[in-house]
Amino acid sequence: MVDLAEASAFDTHNLSATEGWWGRVDSLVQLRWANDRRTLEAGRIGRALIWFATWWGLVPVVEATAVHAASVWAVIAHVGLVLPWALFVAMRVGELSRRERSDVVAAGVMLLAVLVTLLVDHHETDGNHRLFDAVAVLPLVHLGLFVRPRPAVAAATCAVGLAAYWVAALACEQGETADVGVATVLTGVVLVAFIAGIAHQTELDRCHRARIRAELAAHRLTHRADELRVLSEVDPLTKLANRRSIDMRLPAFAERSQAEEETVAVMMIDVDCFKQFNDLYGHQAGDRCLAAVARVVGDQVRRRDDLAGRFGGEEFLAVLPGADLVVAQRVAERLRQAVERLAIPHREGATGGVVTVSIGCAAGVVDQTLPFADILGEADAELYAAKRAGRNRVSPPVAASPDDAHDRSIVLDARRVA
Repeated sequence: MVDLAEASAFDTHNLSATEGWWGRVDSLVQLRWANDRRTLEAGRIGRALIWFATWWGLVPVVEATAVHAASVWAVIAHVGLVLPWALFVAMRVGELSRRERSDVVAAGVMLLAVLVTLLVDHHETDGNHRLFDAVAVLPLVHLGLFVRPRPAVAAATCAVGLAAYWVAALACEQGETADVGVATVLTGVVLVAFIAGIAHQTELDRCHRARIRAELAAHRLTHRADELRVLSEVDPLTKLANRRSIDMRLPAFAERSQAEEETVAVMMIDVDCFKQFNDLYGHQAGDRCLAAVARVVGDQVRRRDDLAGRFGGEEFLAVLPGADLVVAQRVAERLRQAVERLAIPHREGATGGVVTVSIGCAAGVVDQTLPFADILGEADAELYAAKRAGRNRVSPPVAASPDDAHDRSIVLDARRVA
């Protein structure tokens, strides 16, 4: 089956072109329909052949009951020849459908039933039994109403079957009169079944195409909604969360920390001497620099619940729910080293002639005495402390021992008392 995501892979120039979109949909409908048709056809023909085999096996019983005599040849023809062939085709219809031959073979089963019935009944000596030549048209009715092959296949099968029936009906033995009226009525029944089957199948096909078109249109709308959401929440340059997305998600981090009494850590990241970088190398180089730094940020802040975003200009923000200050410091130090290893040239950089970052970290448990805004403010203050200390560093520095980290956490706890 054709993936519905194909419906979204249209040229951006066609977003506002209705004709272009519907032309695209029409081609996708045809492609999807070409696949679905084979599956639907296989199911329909398989069921129709099983139904046919079921009632066709009862025909000799009905004939024997009606004429009070059993025809051995009729039993052999119906049960021993037509019925097994119908069941065999029903079991292999899936493979035949992939080769575009299932309706042809199914029509062949119906035509075989017609010809066999006519041959057997034509050699019966009982004149009353020859009335059962009418049974020969039943497979043609079944073909038109339930098998519903392609119109050309159905027309050819009905033409051959009716021609054979009329030959048998007109081939009267001495003393018999051809019942043209009955033959005409039965021919009309076959033609009505043929036309009704075509009309019914055409309507089913139309409805299925309409469902495909509706699915594709709905998928396009969903895809466009996703695109708009991404455009509204993702920074186009860095591919990280933009400021709007950050502002929308920060309350959730605060609520989670307060509800679960869980520590939440914040990192404020700033590219050192970025204004000088833009002045030296140009804004396009500056954009490439920010994109490279953003990739490092995204690689280091990678847990499912973490948030990494562009806070503004050359400044980035990372939120690590469930992380304490020590974890934030270690993540920040790995991030700082990774940016330095990028070795992006910067003649007026802070150190080493390459682009570097300064990072401020803070952590705490949000409650009424320590709102999330205070943790953000603390991280921002630490960022400026890192810059004052010479840039290309993490502030507070990575703890040398657990006691250092514990002392740092006391600072934030003291803010609650204040």
